[in-house]
Amino acid sequence: MNVIAVIVSHDPELGRFRLVLDRVSGQVGRVIIVDNDSKSKGVLRGLCGGFGNCDFVEVGFNSGVAHALRVGVNYASKYRPDWLLFLDDDTVPMDNAVGRVLGLINNLPRFVLDRVGAVLMGSVDGDCGIGEVRYGVFSGTLVRADVAVRVCCRDDFFLDQADHDMYSRIRELGYITLGINCRLVNHRLGTMRLSKILHFVEFRYNATIDGGASTHGIDRFVTKVGSVKLSTLGF
Repeated sequence: MNVIAVIVSHDPELGRFRLVLDRVSGQVGRVIIVDNDSKSKGVLRGLCGGFGNCDFVEVGFNSGVAHALRVGVNYASKYRPDWLLFLDDDTVPMDNAVGRVLGLINNLPRFVLDRVGAVLMGSVDGDCGIGEVRYGVFSGTLVRADVAVRVCCRDDFFLDQADHDMYSRIRELGYITLGINCRLVNHRLGTMRLSKILHFVEFRYNATIDGGASTHGIDRFVTKVGSVKLSTLGF
């Protein structure tokens, strides 16, 4: 699974930024830093160069997070990623956070996994249950790469509006947006609320009986992921 991290930087605290790079570089195939005209961009470029899988991209002006992420998404496409991890320059992933997320969602039933468009990493302690989130923030979100190309990101929206717009557009495409209820990243963005996403799914099928007539039968599938039940997805 090819995961690429896209980090938007603008004059970060250097010690914290070094920690971000140190934590994420070993968890993903490549790190792409998109810099919004930092005064310290020479230092940031040097830090990036200290890792063998880091690219430094300059926007040339302070474009805002949404525009910089779009630059990063387009740049990342040449590496053919499966997933993109969006991070602020002060969001520190926990050890093996990316691997834990992929492990959790890969345990979902295949027909659910195929509909996952984005996963929001939790920033508070919890049981690592999976649930649906309607809206999230860019930083700490793992986005399916082919979806990110279509939905990221509107830079005519301000701050949280752009985050929420991306989540809304993902759902409009027919995908679901999930959150994981445990500490996977360290940042100061508040708490995350989860709702049930699948309690049961009804499989409808046609059965041919004598005379060629057709009738409907229903089979029921019940599952749990972590301690959070999955609730109806609308199949």
